[in-house]
Amino acid sequence: TSKTTSWPTGVEQQGLILQKFTLRRRLKRIEQALEQQLLTPQDRAAGVTIEFSIEGLLRADSAGRSAFYREMTSIGAMTINEVRGLENLPRVEGGDVPRMQMQNVPITATPDEKPLIGGPK
Repeated sequence: TSKTTSWPTGVEQQGLILQKFTLRRRLKRIEQALEQQLLTPQDRAAGVTIEFSIEGLLRADSAGRSAFYREMTSIGAMTINEVRGLENLPRVEGGDVPRMQMQNVPITATPDEKPLIGGPK
């Protein structure tokens, strides 16, 4: 006899269930209480809100994060410094420039001279 269960086996899936059914409701109440007690009517009118960021609880394993970041930086959706910020790493000079793979650039946008292998001589 094989036993089946609807309970997820992966840590990431279990974290999603914890977040969905437990933390999110409680954190929403805390956010509302903090907004009521700390924000002025002017703050509320200006659209200021208080919100917990729980994305850190839902982080994938290092291989999954690496693949996601690689894809997002290669299509120009994220910069190197945005990725470094998500990983709590210091910013690097030049890391705020979006980049993308050259094969994704229209032919008309490529430079006339192709770089030499090994650099200029």
